[in-house]
Amino acid sequence: MKQNKPLPEIVFFSKSVMGAIGSELEKIGFKLLSNDMNGSWIAITYRRENMFIKVQGSVDYRDDLSYYNIVLGSGESENISEWYSIALWQLIRAIEQGSMAKEYVFPTGKDVDKCLKKASLDLLKYGKTFLNGDFTIFNEIVKKQNGGN
Repeated sequence: MKQNKPLPEIVFFSKSVMGAIGSELEKIGFKLLSNDMNGSWIAITYRRENMFIKVQGSVDYRDDLSYYNIVLGSGESENISEWYSIALWQLIRAIEQGSMAKEYVFPTGKDVDKCLKKASLDLLKYGKTFLNGDFTIFNEIVKKQNGGN
């Protein structure tokens, strides 16, 4: 894949994610694994033992809306792409019945820090059991996502 210079809003978002979300994850033992930026998309991954948190987003003009997701994953392989994962919004919907949670709208300008702070609080609140190593709800969502009952 051809690497394209990341757009300024992607670079700014990257720095903001590392401050708002990354700093919270590092407090609980996660380490930055990768910060991939290419043109209009980004994927920042933090890892701790057999779990990862990935913030991925896009401002591509072909997307309906510019968005970002926080993805929680678990697995044993060295290749994270082989691990099970779910979006944080799926976890929120499982915990809060009737929630309309979905991808986050990609923030710009002065809204970036405020939006990422809220996303960080969502992750710490709704992802608490996952972050503490309890994969019960996570596994239920993965099972449904993969066609299980």
